[in-house]
Amino acid sequence: MTLPKKGFRSINVNDRLYKYKVTGEDGGIRVIVGLPNSNGQVLIGWISYHSSHVSNLNSEGIAKSWSLYQRTIVTPKTIREVILYGLDNNWKPEENLKQMLIPDLDDKINLQLKEITRFPDLKKEEVAVVFELQNKRLNVDFTMYKGEGNIYHKFDNIQLAQKFSESKIKENDDLSCWILNDFNKALLFISQKETIEFEN
Repeated sequence: MTLPKKGFRSINVNDRLYKYKVTGEDGGIRVIVGLPNSNGQVLIGWISYHSSHVSNLNSEGIAKSWSLYQRTIVTPKTIREVILYGLDNNWKPEENLKQMLIPDLDDKINLQLKEITRFPDLKKEEVAVVFELQNKRLNVDFTMYKGEGNIYHKFDNIQLAQKFSESKIKENDDLSCWILNDFNKALLFISQKETIEFEN
């Protein structure tokens, strides 16, 4: 199979030029690799997204949906590992053979993953607080959340969480927050305009 000329990038591995293309599909990330200007065997593999899940709460403080943030980062280093794995496992890019399909590259190469976002383990009275700015989640350092790192402030009880939250909103009245006792359930919503308490 000859690779199309458009949409492919170049990478040099062991003094040999390869062309590759990375596309996001419903089931994961598809990687296509082959030699340029050659009717050789093409390698097609898939990598999972390894998403971080963040709950989106409705006006009753209950999760109505979940935002998924992709953690997989495909870089030239990733492509190099795909090529080396293929070559070590009978991929023949210079021979006119049927495509080599690798449905799950996740366990076969060293993936570069963004740090996973986990809801904290909470004891009986403990709660977590997540802040938003114009309905967009913030990291614990109040920078915009882009799918990596910690977004949950943890407190020993709801009173401490509420005091901290109100002080931060006083500093920036565009902030709002949810005080949660579960990944999918909030106890309080606090903004400059209102505080809403939900049934536990």
